Amino acid sequence: MELSKRWCDNTTCPDFGKVGAGNLKAFSYVERRYYCATCRRTSAESCGTLAAAFPASINSADSDCPTSS
Repeated sequence: MELSKRWCDNTTCPDFGKVGAGNLKAFSYVERRYYCATCRRTSAESCGTLAAAFPASINSADSDCPTSS
């Protein structure tokens, strides 16, 4: 899990979209989830990827990815 190339996926977070802001921590290496220290939310590594767009994605934890709708 490379944290320096990730950003918070929560659109209401002040650090949303800021790559390498230092706010992300590894939450679970097994489930490949991140924790944002700013908004205190977790998100899956595949949030914002093509894999998260499909209902039968690799990781069922992707269902909590924020959507633009």
